[in-house]
Amino acid sequence: MHHPVPQSRGGKLTVPLCPACHALAHHSDRNMNFSTLIKEALHRKKVRGERLGRPAYGTRLNDESGDLMPSADFVNVERVMQLRSKNLSFVKISDIMEVECATDSWSHTKVRRIVRRWKSLRKVKEFRLLEAS
Repeated sequence: MHHPVPQSRGGKLTVPLCPACHALAHHSDRNMNFSTLIKEALHRKKVRGERLGRPAYGTRLNDESGDLMPSADFVNVERVMQLRSKNLSFVKISDIMEVECATDSWSHTKVRRIVRRWKSLRKVKEFRLLEAS
């Protein structure tokens, strides 16, 4: 099924097309190719302030509001960021986390990924406020 007016541009009507014709419909006109349509849709989401991408480790999306909320792993993220603020290496942090949180496996790669997703302690403080309220 093909949307003559793309869904990302508000189209609702569909028409049946075979796979070959559907590919031709999207590749014949520059503004109808998948790449252009996806970029337009993502841009509109960004303008509306909608979240793009998956939530960071230690957070989850609230099903009702769509807001980010702390998850069960938030305590671990907070601890990793606390240790990182003391300028400890990823390896040292992973060793500490292995001892403190024996239920999870902690590698320096996992720690590095967490730190990259949480670029500053400001985010941790914001979620602390959410958690408290």
